[in-house]
Amino acid sequence: MKNIHHIIMIYLAVQLLSCTNSPQNTDSDDKKQLDEEQLKTMEISLEPIKYQSITPHISTFGKIALLPGSEAVISSNIDGKIESIHVLEGSLVKKGQLLITLKSMKLIEMQEEYLSIINEVNIATIEYERQKTLMEKNITSLAEFQQLQSKYRKALNRKEGMEERLKLIGLNIDMIINNEKPNITNLLQLYAPINGFVNNIFIEIGMSIDTDDKLVQITNSNMQYADIDVFEKDIDQIYIGQKVDIDFVNQSIPNTEGYVKHIVRKINAQSRAVKVHVAFTDHKLDDEIIPEMAVKATFKGKILTKENATVKVGAIVQEEELHYIFVADKVANGYNFTKIKVSLGESDSQYTEIFTSTPLPGKLVVSSNAYLVAMYANKMSNIEVK
Repeated sequence: MKNIHHIIMIYLAVQLLSCTNSPQNTDSDDKKQLDEEQLKTMEISLEPIKYQSITPHISTFGKIALLPGSEAVISSNIDGKIESIHVLEGSLVKKGQLLITLKSMKLIEMQEEYLSIINEVNIATIEYERQKTLMEKNITSLAEFQQLQSKYRKALNRKEGMEERLKLIGLNIDMIINNEKPNITNLLQLYAPINGFVNNIFIEIGMSIDTDDKLVQITNSNMQYADIDVFEKDIDQIYIGQKVDIDFVNQSIPNTEGYVKHIVRKINAQSRAVKVHVAFTDHKLDDEIIPEMAVKATFKGKILTKENATVKVGAIVQEEELHYIFVADKVANGYNFTKIKVSLGESDSQYTEIFTSTPLPGKLVVSSNAYLVAMYANKMSNIEVK
């Protein structure tokens, strides 16, 4: 809509300026002025020069990145074959949700070994308690008791070690031990360690896998941030907690806000930039944001300049490497315009500092659609330029 409006304004300007420069207009004053009706039609506004201090805005670029711990790659701590896959790529999963079931012969062997150790511990415990009673009654020798005590402790250590191995692969020990009969399984289930989206599934049903294989990758989109490059010359304007406006290059995603979370105290030798980590104020866009997306960040600086002449951003017209504003002088039938070359200073979201050798106090300047006046100036060779 903005582009259509822009095109319409240019068309109207061309028509009006053609009339202004038509052969019937022979009065030299008419050739270098626009009347009130023309200004209104082309939506050209006039405002006085404003003297004020500017809080500089620093605009720079970066990308979406992931916080440490926001990405998980699931693998198995035991060899086996994929029995079933319970999620799809792109699925949203919760921490603890079932992802994969696999079969493993080695799993059976480990459970058998654990049950054998349990039996050894039970026998060693009974014998240890018996020898302890005999020792208290001075019926057995100290050497024999110490030997049995060592055997008992060794059995306990083996049991604890085996339990840790089974826990490491994700097996519930309580499910193995049953008073009536052992509950041995050849199936191992793997669960999501974090909340997030399934980005990659590296396996297929029936595939043999080992402990080095990646099975599933999950990304938690709630743990994203903007990784922004701030150049060395601007870093003194950045501080922890500073508010930041974030615009996405992908225009389908609305703008949002964030704040400076961390500043990396190291300058990149090639770009002469410092990494600034910007956290999002809210997480409404988490499901739309993808790592590596390009963003533009605007920081409101903390250093105030002294009061200088300022004009609205839309008042500046650039021609090649030079910048100009248009000063309006009231005459009988409208306004005459003077094109003045300026140097630019600091800018915020609305105003820009300007510096020129031409006295400006009390002057009116074109504050909107200045490019239309520039078109007029290019047609009217007798417009004064300073």
